[in-house]
Amino acid sequence: MRDYGSDPIRIGVVGAGIVGQLAHIANFNNLEYCRVVGIAELREGLRDRVKAKYDIPRGYASPVELLADPDIEEVVVITMRSALGPIVCDALRAGKHVFSEKPLAHNTVQAEEVLALARAQNRHLRVGYMKRYDPGVVAVQNMLKKDEVTDQLGCLRSISVSSHGGDFWRHCKEFEMTDEPKPKGLALWDTHPTWLESNLRAGYADFANVFIHALNMIRLFAPADLQIHQSRFSSPVAGRIELFSGKIPVKLVFSNKISGDWRERYELFFDHSTITIDMPAPMDRNACAQVSSTPGLDALDIPIDALTGWAFHKQAGGFIDLVASDKDFAAGFDDPLDDIKVVEDIWRNVTARPGHFV
Repeated sequence: MRDYGSDPIRIGVVGAGIVGQLAHIANFNNLEYCRVVGIAELREGLRDRVKAKYDIPRGYASPVELLADPDIEEVVVITMRSALGPIVCDALRAGKHVFSEKPLAHNTVQAEEVLALARAQNRHLRVGYMKRYDPGVVAVQNMLKKDEVTDQLGCLRSISVSSHGGDFWRHCKEFEMTDEPKPKGLALWDTHPTWLESNLRAGYADFANVFIHALNMIRLFAPADLQIHQSRFSSPVAGRIELFSGKIPVKLVFSNKISGDWRERYELFFDHSTITIDMPAPMDRNACAQVSSTPGLDALDIPIDALTGWAFHKQAGGFIDLVASDKDFAAGFDDPLDDIKVVEDIWRNVTARPGHFV
């Protein structure tokens, strides 16, 4: 059996932007059983800076060069949204395990292609739904598995989600950047389904990028197929969606590009109590979700040491655990397909209304 302490998993990262550095490279490098050994970045100056800062042994001028290195076992893909899918597919064909930022795909055809390839190659593929790893979210999940908690709560009757953005970059200052132009020359996929009108495609891509997290979290707490009842948008990134997870009604009210503190809340309404989860700004490494109940439940007394740690760091550890021990990953294998199906259904519902937006 491999001793990961003396022979850590060797990771190659594609993309050296701000999120790639702080949310991924730094976190994988701080884990005991893996090591970032290579980085591919088309911007030469930025590649050299990040390589030096994080003590990464190898730099590659393109993803193709990195994927050709047989020493690299896993690939972390953190690049422009339209390039994620093609690079992930190339990495799978090269026999690598893959972690990708979201959204991996922007329509169901793309998602089905990627997942079929991962199965055919027998490689691990996971997508960055880091909110599932937030310590507060994990604590609620664990409590809901206990009989004494469910006895106190009763049945889950509905879910309400509000997601309004805010200061995404909280405490995010320690990164490298250059004035080099954004890279060109990568293979790109469409960031929309083919049936969508051309004037709506940019809005669809923004919605999928931001609010796919909320849809994924809804399915975490109510794991059933999501059926759209009604979608009413005032713009591509502001509106109200009513849907059902099985028989459980769900409401999502959302907007984007809001200033001030981060505002993202999940309310789970049970027979006898409501559990509220307030999420932190994604890049705030010093915070995690705040959990409360109304009325208060004895079973919801979460030990303070359970609410420590950054979701991005714990996500990185989860992926390493997956590859090293074949443990189940927190996000299911089919999440990229299930989530993008819901996004497409929402936009079909919106565009079926004359004028689209109210």
